[in-house]
Amino acid sequence: MKKLSFLISFLALIGCTQKKFLVVKGELVDSTTSKVYAPDCYIKNLNQEILIREGFLYKNNILKKYITPQAESIVVHNIKKNENYAEAEPYKKLELEKLNNNKIKLFNQKYDILRQSGDTLFLSQNIIIIESPKNID
Repeated sequence: MKKLSFLISFLALIGCTQKKFLVVKGELVDSTTSKVYAPDCYIKNLNQEILIREGFLYKNNILKKYITPQAESIVVHNIKKNENYAEAEPYKKLELEKLNNNKIKLFNQKYDILRQSGDTLFLSQNIIIIESPKNID
C-alpha cells in the first residue's frame, strides 16, 4: 500500500510545473571488475552498483541538462534553447506515464518497477528515476 501511494503521488507530481526529475540510463557493474570512472558516476542499488551511462535532468518536463560519465567525475551539459545534443534529441520532453502499479511507460517503452527507495524508482533495464535530485543544478 505504501508503494502504491508513493507511485500515485510520484506520478501526480509530474504534472506540477516546478518539479525536477532525473532519468538515468545505467549499466550494471560487475563487482569483480575494476572501476574506470569516478565514484560519483555510480548509483548503489541494494548490493549492486549501476554506472551512469547517461542522465537527463528535467524541469517542467523539459530537458535542462544532459549528464555523462568521465574518468574524473560526471559531466553536466546545460541544454540551451537552440543548442543541439544529438544524444539527447529524442529526450527533449519528458514522456512518463503510469500504466499500472507495476509498470511505467517512459519514452514509449514499458518498464517494470523493481523497487522504490525514498524519492528514487528503480526500473527494469537499469533505468532509474529520481524526483527532485539535490546535487545537480
